[in-house]
Amino acid sequence: VNEAAALYAQALAIDPFCPVANANLAVLQHMMGKPDAAIAGFTRALGASRHPAIMSNLAGELHRMGRLAEADSLLVEVLAADGDDPGLLRDFALVRRDQGRLDEAEALLRRVHALVPGHSGQDWPLAQVLLGTGNLREGLPLLAHRPTPPSRAPDLPEWDGGDVLAVPLLVEVTGDTADSVLLARFLPRLAGKGALVTVSCPDDLAGLLAELPGVEQVVGEDDPLPPCQMRTSLAALPGLLGVTDTARPSGSGGYLVAGRGRRSMRDNRLRVGLTWGGRRGEAGCPLGDMLILGVTPAVTLVGLADEAHLGRIEAEGADALVERPIPQPADLAEMAALISAVDVVVGSDTVQLHLAAALGKPVLALLPHGFDWRWPEGREDSPWYASARVFRPDPAGGWRVALRRVAETLAIMAERKARL
Repeated sequence: VNEAAALYAQALAIDPFCPVANANLAVLQHMMGKPDAAIAGFTRALGASRHPAIMSNLAGELHRMGRLAEADSLLVEVLAADGDDPGLLRDFALVRRDQGRLDEAEALLRRVHALVPGHSGQDWPLAQVLLGTGNLREGLPLLAHRPTPPSRAPDLPEWDGGDVLAVPLLVEVTGDTADSVLLARFLPRLAGKGALVTVSCPDDLAGLLAELPGVEQVVGEDDPLPPCQMRTSLAALPGLLGVTDTARPSGSGGYLVAGRGRRSMRDNRLRVGLTWGGRRGEAGCPLGDMLILGVTPAVTLVGLADEAHLGRIEAEGADALVERPIPQPADLAEMAALISAVDVVVGSDTVQLHLAAALGKPVLALLPHGFDWRWPEGREDSPWYASARVFRPDPAGGWRVALRRVAETLAIMAERKARL
C-alpha cells in the first residue's frame, strides 16, 4: 500500500489535479487509516470529475467522520443519476439513519430488499432501524443476520426453532460484549423449552453466563466443545423463540445474578459506580466532567472500568476522589459482584453499564445524541432495561445540564439511604 501511495504521489507531483490519481490515492489513504487525507484527495478528484464512484467514496468517508449533511448532499446527487443502485441506496439509508430520519431509512432499506430479494447483507441494517423505531416484531428476528465469525462447530445442523426437548444445543456467543450481556436474557427462555443448553463464549463472559438459570455448561472460546446435536447463535435466539418484545424484566429486577466475588463494607454514603469510554468513545461524557458528582460528602465514587481505562483516574488527578477496585475484577462475573456492592451506576455506554442494568441496579446513562438501536433517541427510559434512565447533552454537546439532573437524582437517593 505504501509503495502504491508513493507512486500516486509522484504522479500528482506532475499533475496535482488528476482525478484518477487523486481518487486512487484517497482510497489508499482510507486503507491506511488517514481519513482527513482521504477526504482531501477525493475532494481534489471531485473538482476535476464528478464521477459517481468518486462522489460515493467521498460520501462514505464523510459519513464515517460524522459529516452527515455533506455525505447526504453527495448521495442525493449521485442517486439522481442512478436511483436504483442497491449499494448507493444502502449507503444513503445509513446516512439517513444516523441523521435520525428513521422512517426514510427504513423505506430506503425496504427498497433495497425489493431490488435484491434474499440478499441477507441488507437484513442487519434494517434490523437496527426497526429496533430503533420500536418495531420489535420485525426487528428482533433480523438480529440473526448480525455479522458473526464462522461457527466453531460448522458440521452441526443449525437449530430451526423446532422441538428441542432434551436436545443438547450449542449457543455461540460472539461479537460485542455489551450486546452479549443485553441478549443473554434469552438464554433462560431457550432452557425453558427443554433444551440442554451449552454456551460457547469469550472467557471474560464464561463465569457470568454460567449463573443463568437453565444453562447446563459454559465453555471458553479456546476450550474443547462438548458433544451437541444442534447449534445456533445468541443473536438468533429472539427470532427462533418467536419473541416479540425485549423480555425486559418487570419491575426493577434484572435477569443476571452476581455470584462469586467481594461485597463492600457498610457505607452510609451513596456508593456511585462510574463508567466511561465505551462504544462511542470520545462522544460520551468524559470522566473529568463526571467527577463533579463526587463533590458532596454524601457520595462515594467507585471506578468501574477495565485496566486500560482506570489510568484515566490518575490522569484527571482524581485518585483521592474515585475508589479503585483492589484487586481489579478478573472477569465479568467478578465485575458483577463489584457492581452489586454499589447503589447506582452512572456513565457511558460500556459493558459495565449494561452489566449493571442487567443486574437490575439503578443506572443513569449519559449518552450522546445520535442513532443507536439499543438506546432510541427521544426517550429517557430503555426498552431493554427497566432500571435505566437516559440523560443526553445539550444541543451544543455540553454535559453540564445533564450532570446537574444526575446530581439531583443522586442527592435524592443519598438522602433515602441515609434514613435507612
